[in-house]
Amino acid sequence: MRSIVRWSLGVVVVLAAFTAVGLTGPDRPLAAQPAKKAPGTELVPVEGYAVLSVNVAKVHDAGAAKPIRDALEKGDKALLKRIESDYGLTLDQVDRLTFFWPEPGYTPGPETAAVFVTTRKPIDKAKFLKTWRCSPEPKNPNQFGQFGFGVGFGGFGNLGRQFGIAGGAAFGRAIPVPCFPAVPAAPKAADEKPKPLDLNAPLYYCGSYDETVLIPIDDTTVVVLPTAATTPTFVAGLLRKKGDGPLAEVLALAGKHDVVLGVTGKGIRQQIKNYREGYSEVVPLLLDCKVPPPPVEKPVGPDGKPEDEFTPFEPLAELDRAVVAFDFGPTCKLTVTAHYPTAEAAKKAEPVAKKAFGQLTDAVGDLRKATAEDAGEKDWLPLFDFALAGLKSAKVSLDGKTLSATAAADITDPLKAAFAVLPTKIQDAADRMRMANNLRQLGLAFQNYESSNGHFPRDVTDGEGKVLLSWRVELLPYLEGNDLYQKIDRTKAWDDPANKKLWDEMPDVFKVPARVTKEKHETYFQAFRTVNWVGKDDPWQVDTHNVTSAEVADGPGTSAAVFEMEDATNWMKPGDPLFDPKKLAKIGNPKTGKAGVVMLDGAVRTLDVKKYTGEKLAAIITINSGDDVDPDDFK
Repeated sequence: MRSIVRWSLGVVVVLAAFTAVGLTGPDRPLAAQPAKKAPGTELVPVEGYAVLSVNVAKVHDAGAAKPIRDALEKGDKALLKRIESDYGLTLDQVDRLTFFWPEPGYTPGPETAAVFVTTRKPIDKAKFLKTWRCSPEPKNPNQFGQFGFGVGFGGFGNLGRQFGIAGGAAFGRAIPVPCFPAVPAAPKAADEKPKPLDLNAPLYYCGSYDETVLIPIDDTTVVVLPTAATTPTFVAGLLRKKGDGPLAEVLALAGKHDVVLGVTGKGIRQQIKNYREGYSEVVPLLLDCKVPPPPVEKPVGPDGKPEDEFTPFEPLAELDRAVVAFDFGPTCKLTVTAHYPTAEAAKKAEPVAKKAFGQLTDAVGDLRKATAEDAGEKDWLPLFDFALAGLKSAKVSLDGKTLSATAAADITDPLKAAFAVLPTKIQDAADRMRMANNLRQLGLAFQNYESSNGHFPRDVTDGEGKVLLSWRVELLPYLEGNDLYQKIDRTKAWDDPANKKLWDEMPDVFKVPARVTKEKHETYFQAFRTVNWVGKDDPWQVDTHNVTSAEVADGPGTSAAVFEMEDATNWMKPGDPLFDPKKLAKIGNPKTGKAGVVMLDGAVRTLDVKKYTGEKLAAIITINSGDDVDPDDFK
């Protein structure tokens, strides 16, 4: 039940936030008749797994959203600038976002969806394409075919980074790029000039691995396709141009409602099947080129069918399709309509739906209690109160083959007051997610480096063993930094004039967004090291030994690769903190008491710096100590 509750809570809180900021306009009943399709949705196929359409313009312009808009405009407008730099669009320029999932993914989230973007003003095409790092020609035309993955596992990279990371805390993580030998590009000639970008190409390949395809439709419409979305199902839907299909109803309703979500029962059942077969755990391992674990024996009931957290809710999943609609007003409304193949199936689902609402109400209540105990999170309490009011008002009704649920909640003054601090909370969350994204990229670079070279990177030394440059330099070709890598003289020290002039070209991936350094070329991302390999109680970074994955005896999931440290260092400078169990260098941000860390398996964790000291910290620094580390102990 954990996964269902977690996703349900995420949906409730996110959609409650949407409803909370769009408060103007009259109350409207759920439309019963098809409406004229909203701009951009007419391009979306009516056959697929799911579709979500959000009227961003209405939410942005809502009267009660004024405190948020005012707060965003204050000071240096950091969040607004970040949105523009990430997406190539300003917040007030977006009219509607529509996400389309052609079929169930292995890790659900916006990073595997086709995104149909419509804007209120013409798009600055050159700026937009530059932001997404686009080219009319593929950079790696044979990239996916050579791994046997086809297009089905391509939902990562730029779109994953944008939606899965920058906005992904509520949705889940992006899938890592599959491991393969990173081949450094040939150095560019000194006089070679970049070709001007063709602004009239029919489509563009974006990201380092051509993992995103961008298709401009007109001046105000663009379609962003992760490779994972370009499945036969999606292509067939575009070509057939059917007027009727399982998603036709929700697409018609998009023009009449502020937020609509439609999903097919077939897709839900397939998603459950994927989880039961372990795809959510095995596929990331396959992508990281690890050997998948042996099949786990799962409990079954007397009838031989699976018995797990999904079993009590299976009657709900026997639907043909479901439609969710949100409308904004002084009283915000939610309507869920589930269509079943028979009246008997709908009747079986009715008590399960009522039970699910009750369990969700209890879960949100528990989450509210936990939030109330955290002094830094109390500003979120009005939002939880809003969600609880809606859930407690929920009514489930049965009409033949249709099961409906309605919920409503009034906008209160405390909720309006909470909006004033919402931008700061969003900024803090965005900073945390950006740091996590940078750490995740470092973890992926570690894995790709090890796959290509047979060992993890270490500080660069000369023929006599003198340390010259940091291991961070060695990762550059695996971090889209090959041009910078070619400029660095690896036969000279980090502070040699030949390399010193490149200090300020430090890649953004080595930055912690929320923390300022004294010099722009400094980083908080460092790794504990030791001089000589002992074979016991060693960190992965050893000055005189190339550590391999086979030597990580404690397991990559409990062995740390890179920490966010308290003090910063020059990114090119070798000699990160020495590992001394009796006197460990301080980790983390002293203001927050938290430290970001990426493990050798690529997982990003957050540590409580007061909790992780001494032996407890040493246990995750070392790769062969044999100490027990509970993965659930750090989140």
